[in-house]
Amino acid sequence: MKTENGTIVRYFEALKGDKLALVINGDKGTVNRIAVLDDAIPTASGVKVGTPFSDLYKQAFGNCASAPSDRWRGGAM
Repeated sequence: MKTENGTIVRYFEALKGDKLALVINGDKGTVNRIAVLDDAIPTASGVKVGTPFSDLYKQAFGNCASAPSDRWRGGAM
């Protein structure tokens, strides 16, 4: 466990040899963040850490959409 913004957070680390490869954060059976630290680990579509967005643009075009922001609800922060 660690603290993040004053709250206790559970996390799991995956090693590849003696190096940290993944950090999985979550609580109560829910994963809320996965940090991939090993650039040799691809996604299901073959994207790896450090892949330029321009290489992905053709895949992303027409599939990406803006998400609503939590920051500006009700006109106040």
